[in-house]
Amino acid sequence: MRLAIWILGVLACANAAMMAVDLGSQFFKIAIIKPGTGLEIAFNEQSKRKTPSAVAFTDEGERLFGDAAVSYATKYPQRSFLDVRTLLGACSSSAEDPAKCIRTNATVHIGEEEHQYPTEVLAAMILAQAKKFASASLDSSLDIVRDSVITVPSWFGQVQRAALVDASKLAGLNPPVLINTNTATALKMLFDSKEKSLNQTVLIYDVGSSSASASVLQISKTQGKTDEVLTVDALAHAWDTELSGRALDEILANYVAEKFDETRAGSDSVKNIPRVMARLRKEVQRLREVLSANTEAVFNVGSLHDDQDFRLQISRSEFESLAGHLFDRVKIPVEKALKDANVSTKDLGAVVPYGGVSRIPLIQVRLLETLGLESLTKSVNTDEGAVFGALWYGASLSSLVKSRKVDVVEHLPDSISVAVGRDNSSKKVEPQLSRLFTSGSKTPQRKTINFKRMGDFNLTLFADNQEPPIAEYMIGNVASVIGKMKDNSTVIPPKISITFNLDKAGLFEIYKAEATIEESVWVEKVVNATESATPTQSSGETQSEETSESVSPEETADAEPTSNNTKVERTMQTVVHRVNLSKSLDRNANALASRRMSPSDLARAKQILYKLDEKDRKRKERSDALNSLESSIFKLREELYNEELEKVSTEEERDSIRAKLMEEEDWIFDADKATTQDFTSKEKKLREMVGRLNFRLSELSSRPEAVENLKRAVEYSRTASADIRQVSFFAHILYWLHSWANLAAPGFGRCTLCLTAPSNQ
Repeated sequence: MRLAIWILGVLACANAAMMAVDLGSQFFKIAIIKPGTGLEIAFNEQSKRKTPSAVAFTDEGERLFGDAAVSYATKYPQRSFLDVRTLLGACSSSAEDPAKCIRTNATVHIGEEEHQYPTEVLAAMILAQAKKFASASLDSSLDIVRDSVITVPSWFGQVQRAALVDASKLAGLNPPVLINTNTATALKMLFDSKEKSLNQTVLIYDVGSSSASASVLQISKTQGKTDEVLTVDALAHAWDTELSGRALDEILANYVAEKFDETRAGSDSVKNIPRVMARLRKEVQRLREVLSANTEAVFNVGSLHDDQDFRLQISRSEFESLAGHLFDRVKIPVEKALKDANVSTKDLGAVVPYGGVSRIPLIQVRLLETLGLESLTKSVNTDEGAVFGALWYGASLSSLVKSRKVDVVEHLPDSISVAVGRDNSSKKVEPQLSRLFTSGSKTPQRKTINFKRMGDFNLTLFADNQEPPIAEYMIGNVASVIGKMKDNSTVIPPKISITFNLDKAGLFEIYKAEATIEESVWVEKVVNATESATPTQSSGETQSEETSESVSPEETADAEPTSNNTKVERTMQTVVHRVNLSKSLDRNANALASRRMSPSDLARAKQILYKLDEKDRKRKERSDALNSLESSIFKLREELYNEELEKVSTEEERDSIRAKLMEEEDWIFDADKATTQDFTSKEKKLREMVGRLNFRLSELSSRPEAVENLKRAVEYSRTASADIRQVSFFAHILYWLHSWANLAAPGFGRCTLCLTAPSNQ
């Protein structure tokens, strides 16, 4: 049994795979690795290397992903979500308390019903698609992709990162490894380096669809005792969410809308028509990309609104003038990152532009002007560098794949403190403040704080210069440790130990919370009388999770002899009682963590996804069955015109089948309410009708060979039975078979093989 379990474990590891997802606000890319294979990009269903991070819902409740969702959004923007990543952690002001921010769900109107979907559910749909593409690229129908590494922008805070972890769980993945996008890009740059030894400071400048960010990183390559060690130390991250591809597209869309309005004097502005603006945003994105490579571009859309076509020529200089205030912001994250890292421009060994929007010429010009440089390093693929770097990082952490050792160091941008409230029995309410992690602290790490409390209490985690707090917890079960004491006449406050964990992703959690209390008790001990002639008192210490049996203290420690050779001594010992405390997130508090999904929220979200997946599965089964029926009708109709088939069927038979095919083809046009079973049943009947003719044809084609085989068998039997001619019955049988075979061979007509030979023909 153990061997079988071990073999199953080995097979599971051999089939396991890991994927990295570069989850952008506009597109996501997937890279995969499996034991025995290299790193490669996973293609989507359209054989493309990147997929829009979009999901849409039709009026019938069908989900659309990728390019289909983007196209659908131009007609129904109210049921489309084109930037799922940015929705993570979103909140809105509470009506009762404007200062409190509550979770925001995505609202979708399907028919006359309104559906509320948590943003984590939308993100889980995207990640489930990524998992599906990864499995398909590995040519596996098995659920072998469980481990993942996901890139996140450096400005993602506690709520966004935690929401992404929850979304991964909902998508059927193990808790993912999170890595900042720029850090992953630097890691890819380090892996690609041909230098045997490297120590360099680089600046990665990423301009994407939703933000611009700059990171200063120290990258090094050293030789360890056995393997090469790659190190990426992220010295500082800075960002600007106002400078983005989407902001530039909005400027272009408004400009084109104004020009279009000028051709429609007296009409309302198309800026107030969501469908038109959604179409404009899609088209101007292409316009912006063309202007990155050309000095002029043409906007040309048919039937933009009210069946009116619109054509507009725009130059790169016009675009730069319209968005000049945004291009002036290029320097903001660069200057802050250099300042926070305490690095000057002359210390930089490379400046790498990253992200699709970084291809805009003026952004590169502004970047060079800010740094006082003449050129940029463009050796990193601006689309796929981060996803490959993330996968290398994941591979280094996994035991499934042999990889070079990678050490990634991140630093906290702000100090983290904890405010510990007084226990509920105390009249004092002012909290005690303790600094947990200082700004610039490396991740991951743990820290424990100790204090004393008599009862349950609350504690609050917060980052300096940020509101609201990160989280508020209620710590309970303190009284239980007091109840373990044998003597409750004198009670001292238990010692409380809270251990906080800061993981690689920058997420905080209470790793462990426990309470301990000490008390001195009398215990009886049987000793040898010869070894202890006089009574003694000793002090010891024991630690246990459970309380030992109660021992009543005596006024004296005199020993009581129990036999000639033994006696009982009472000694004083220190017993340590320890219990694990309960820790629950206060979800009514105005804290960032209050927006996280609770266990019950996660359970409901899983049910939502399960129901949607089931509907999609049934919808796909019905669609496949319909397509199969239509395909079979065309194919079977063609088969009926096969000249060979005419040899084994009559014209009446073929006409009857053609009429049935026409009948079912007409039925399809009115089969809106037909079920999957209806389609499969009709296809089966049609195939059976033509199948009977094909069976005849197969017999016809097989008959010559069967007759020859029979002749050979008869000849062999006649030769073998030459010595037993006296058996007249056997000789008669052979003669009859030989004669029948000769008669059956020349002409077949439409005769089919059967078990009984024909009479005289």
